[in-house]
Amino acid sequence: MTLPVPAARHLWLRPARRAVVCTMACLAAGPALASTPQAWSAYDAEVLRACVAASSLRGTHAAGQRVDFDDAIGYSALLLAGTYPQAHMKNQSGRELCLFNRRTRTAAVSEADGLLERRATAPAPPGESSPKPQ
Repeated sequence: MTLPVPAARHLWLRPARRAVVCTMACLAAGPALASTPQAWSAYDAEVLRACVAASSLRGTHAAGQRVDFDDAIGYSALLLAGTYPQAHMKNQSGRELCLFNRRTRTAAVSEADGLLERRATAPAPPGESSPKPQ
């Protein structure tokens, strides 16, 4: 017994149609596009602009490179430097740490003067206690 021609043709075309549909879907998706250097520069400028606006320092500028956290966290961090505007601070220099929320495009800052300070004595290695004063 032979199958009628239209039915046999239909069975033969089914895998071919799937292949065409898959190929078209892959072509429509296109290659994964990486961010351009111009896009990264624009993002740097956006982070700096938002962080400077949120800062309480005068003459605020970036004191380092932006640090991007994983997308699960969704923040970029930037260390800022400037001078305190309060009269009693007498133009003392200061630092702030800015966290930029990539989802909401907002910045929050906190004082970070102690972030880069060196300790007078090195901490004890893990598992050892520090020497006791005499």
